[in-house]
Amino acid sequence: MSLSIDDFGTGYFSLAYLQRMEADTLKIDRAFIGRMAQYGGDLEIVRAIVRLAQSFNKRVVAEGVETRSQLDLLRELECHFAQGVYFHPPLSAAGATRLRAAPRAAARHRR
Repeated sequence: MSLSIDDFGTGYFSLAYLQRMEADTLKIDRAFIGRMAQYGGDLEIVRAIVRLAQSFNKRVVAEGVETRSQLDLLRELECHFAQGVYFHPPLSAAGATRLRAAPRAAARHRR
């Protein structure tokens, strides 16, 4: 079982909790990702969160990736994972279930 801290960098989460929390993953809030290219300060915040997570041996997920340029910046920063409409538009629960089942069904047919 793993635990993620959602929207890291916003809200009431104190950095003091980072050492004590059993979380495996930090999810960077989409607000920072969306403004990385326009505002250098947001890029530096994302860079700092990625480095901080790495220093505590935690995975990093960037939320709200919408463009290839955002993905490229995140790769340069060595962000582990990304999610957003760049990869796929939002889905209902039923749509997500169908999407997850599709590759397995295709793999079964290739055997």
